[in-house]
Amino acid sequence: MKANFRMWLAGSVRGRIRFALLLLTVCGCSTLHAQVGSQRDTVILSPGDTFQLAHDFLLPFSEIIRNEQGGALQPDDYTIEYDGGRLWLAEATPPGRYALFYRYFQEGPEKEVALRKLRIQADSNQLELGVDVFYQDPILEQNQLFLESERIRKSGSLSRGITVGNNRSLSVTSGLRLQLEGDLGDGLQIVGSITDENLPIQPDGTTQEISDFDKVFLRLTKGAISTTVGDYEINRQDSRFARLYRNVQGLQFEVRQPETQARISGAVAKGKFHTNTLAGQEGISGPYRLTGKNGERFFIVLAGSERVYLNGKLMQRGENLDYVIDYNTAEITFTARHVITNITRIVVDFEYNDRYFTRSLVVADLSQSFWDDRLRLKFAYSRDADNPNAPFDDAEAFEQARDSLSRIGDLQGLATTSGVSQLGYDADLPRYEQRDTLINGQTITYYVYSKDSLRAIYGVVFTFVGQGMGSYVQSRAGINDNVFEWVAPDISGSLTGDFAPVRTWVLPQLLQVAELSAQLKISDKWKITHETAVSSEDQNRLSPVGDGDNEDIATRTALSFEQVKLGDSLSLAGSMSHQFIGQKYQNLDRLYQAEYDRIWNLPQTEERLDEQIPQLHLLKRQS
Repeated sequence: MKANFRMWLAGSVRGRIRFALLLLTVCGCSTLHAQVGSQRDTVILSPGDTFQLAHDFLLPFSEIIRNEQGGALQPDDYTIEYDGGRLWLAEATPPGRYALFYRYFQEGPEKEVALRKLRIQADSNQLELGVDVFYQDPILEQNQLFLESERIRKSGSLSRGITVGNNRSLSVTSGLRLQLEGDLGDGLQIVGSITDENLPIQPDGTTQEISDFDKVFLRLTKGAISTTVGDYEINRQDSRFARLYRNVQGLQFEVRQPETQARISGAVAKGKFHTNTLAGQEGISGPYRLTGKNGERFFIVLAGSERVYLNGKLMQRGENLDYVIDYNTAEITFTARHVITNITRIVVDFEYNDRYFTRSLVVADLSQSFWDDRLRLKFAYSRDADNPNAPFDDAEAFEQARDSLSRIGDLQGLATTSGVSQLGYDADLPRYEQRDTLINGQTITYYVYSKDSLRAIYGVVFTFVGQGMGSYVQSRAGINDNVFEWVAPDISGSLTGDFAPVRTWVLPQLLQVAELSAQLKISDKWKITHETAVSSEDQNRLSPVGDGDNEDIATRTALSFEQVKLGDSLSLAGSMSHQFIGQKYQNLDRLYQAEYDRIWNLPQTEERLDEQIPQLHLLKRQS
């Protein structure tokens, strides 16, 4: 490494920061050559003397210094200050006349701005000190050096914090928020948001608007074409059978023209969609706990993904509005604006992080119009898939259970294995010892939490199986509800616990939905619409058993008309339609409206059947 470079790095912090920015400028700015000037001088230099160049903001490593014989000086022969425009010869370098060539920036830095705010927060057992810093470097503000400030709008903040307390060690927290928007040149637009907060919690669900943490988003647009990378939302609401809303992380390519719109997205789904129908309790506003698709009781709801319906009406989140939600405990509480009774109908759509398998999501949409928009064709495709080769939870145990899970087909209730493993004693984890007892002439083996290093060699996984369906209950003496104790059956031999020593496996699933729709305007008053959708749901990607009934279909055909004259002052509008939804048809998002079962008086406990719905709507208008 060059000696002058080493000495320069050993200088001020400001110099090193500016070097990093200069290096970023050199690597990232395609128009740099038009912004840099060059200088050639012949000077007389002596060792130890400081020579001030004509320019004080040099391009690093651009200098060439030659002696009278034409030989170039080596890095050890001199020292140069790039951000000050000063030059020194080394003591061993002979004095004389030198030819000096270097490149410089046409406009140098002016003044740095740093706004700092001390933040102090204390409670009974800990103290938190932090400094919020908003930093502006003039190198970034020069119109011709980095991002042109007149064309790129930048805002953001950087914060650092230190937390200490009686019951915890020193920890450092940090946060970064940066927003970019503007024109990169040649018609290329940029919109970006980078948020990095190292907080291990979800945003607070007590306000109408929430802030996203750890979000990175960048969109580049040129004309009708745009590319999005990072964290973004997929929202498809112009479909009857293939509606979709997801928070994802990936890459999206989109084309929008007057007659053609296309979008393709490949992403990692952050959560799984599920719907809960809850029974209201007389006079109880909450909290009402949500459950997962596979009966999970402890999970994190993705912030902002919930849609809460009360008696069919969409509610708004906020302490002064309709409800608040705790995303970390998946609990919803209604505000005093609503009185909850035992006949109140509560429906909640949400996404949650199940953490069983990595999940990929592929979405494609295409819309094309013909004949001055009299005919419009649309195609939509969605694929939501669990990766059976990438489980999150205990991959080794999952591989051991793979063979048995591949033989059960789509029967989720049979995806269980023994929760008992002989793992050896571990003082840091709950361990159990095996015991036997005799009840009604039968020998029963059960497990007891123990600290005996010789006998406590079993690790046991317990699963909630329902009240009165198991032999174990959570021990009040346990730590974080991770310890369970055995309870004996009653006199009649019935079980009295609600947990069992079994491990329930969630099977990897695959759901694909494809829809084709057409809309034809017969005239200005008459229109025909048709939609056909096909779904394929594999409830167990590990097993080919039961795959014969994975596919089903949904269709709808409608004829609508408006302002058909019945007289001088009367007109008629309406529609006729027929809708068919197969028994096995599924969608990635909500298929029916929230009050669908109540409107059609469908019992929720019974299995769905094929549905056919003919409808006629007429509306008479008087002018």
